[in-house]
Amino acid sequence: MNFCNQYQTVCFRDVKLGELSKEVISIIFIHGGAWVDPTNTANDFKEFSGYLNNLFDQLKMSEDSLISMFGINYRLSPRVKHPVHLLDVINSIFNIVKNHKINNIYLVGHSVGATLIWQILSFDFTSNLANSELSSKVKYIIKNVRGVFLLDGIYSIDNLLKEFPDYSSFVSKAFTTTQDFIEPAPAIESFKNNTTEHIKIYLVHSYQDELLSLNQIKLFMQVLMDNDIPFQLELSNFGLHNEVYKNKLVAQYIYHNIIHVQ
Repeated sequence: MNFCNQYQTVCFRDVKLGELSKEVISIIFIHGGAWVDPTNTANDFKEFSGYLNNLFDQLKMSEDSLISMFGINYRLSPRVKHPVHLLDVINSIFNIVKNHKINNIYLVGHSVGATLIWQILSFDFTSNLANSELSSKVKYIIKNVRGVFLLDGIYSIDNLLKEFPDYSSFVSKAFTTTQDFIEPAPAIESFKNNTTEHIKIYLVHSYQDELLSLNQIKLFMQVLMDNDIPFQLELSNFGLHNEVYKNKLVAQYIYHNIIHVQ
């Protein structure tokens, strides 16, 4: 059985069912698009996954280890609003991990994809959203995540709208009220409570990003530093906002950090 065509998921590199007894390292990509842009899909990472495929193929992996890569789609606004995007991503990741029996996950999110990853890691298990089924899925995902690569992410809507008031055009479509978005400072408390010490955080941002300034990543880094949360930062000229997830240097950065951990 092949799981690739289920759960709004695109497979870039698959593992056969008969190989599931081996250790599977899985990279799961989550696209951006400001919660609203239908031109951004899981296939944004098709070219990027090709770079990673070539890099992994050049490496002689352990015979007991395999690499799989997936891209996740989720429903977009204005058709739906928060928390539907987050729920779709949680359910897709959970189904991939469960069906492939993966215990080594690396999440790669671009823009709002990075936002969604942070929302999973900082999930508030005391919130009204946290029913027993969803809580169980989030805990299972967090337990199996080894690292997250957050590419040119949005971390604070308050900060975003102060800097770019016109961005309310898409934020208002994605959220009934901006108060539904938990800002980094309060969210960090949930992150620390969620047994996340084993998860490595990699922050990536392009100096050439024309849609997001360094203010987002600066704010997020400050919250992490204020709470003694370790992270690794990579700033460089990785292209415009929608070029970052196609950049070979970013692919190499992800590859080298995954290999270093194994």
